[in-house]
Amino acid sequence: MELSRTPHSSDDLLAQRQLHQQQVPEASKKKPSFDCPLTPHEQEFLTQQQQQKIEKITRKNLEESQKLTQELMETNRNCRAELEKYQKIHEDLHKPVGPPVIQKKPTAPPNSQSYDWCVIA
Repeated sequence: MELSRTPHSSDDLLAQRQLHQQQVPEASKKKPSFDCPLTPHEQEFLTQQQQQKIEKITRKNLEESQKLTQELMETNRNCRAELEKYQKIHEDLHKPVGPPVIQKKPTAPPNSQSYDWCVIA
């Protein structure tokens, strides 16, 4: 059994393609028009839907905000602990160790004033 094909001229195919290309953009440009007013029930339904979306987004934002606040507070606590640790190390490094050291200055020639002892802290 053989399948028969209807012969088409290339001009016919080209004309059909051009017609199709002209029709498709026109159809896609048309937007549905909402010229008729919504019924009160439809308006209420849309308002409720919008309100639910707003509440959902608000809850999500609040949860994320609380999470970020907790993370920030934890980071702040960690930074304060690190700062206190390094302040303690700094204080320990600059603390005097033992009593002040007394050093004898070199003696000046007999004709000048002399400083015998000096305390260096």
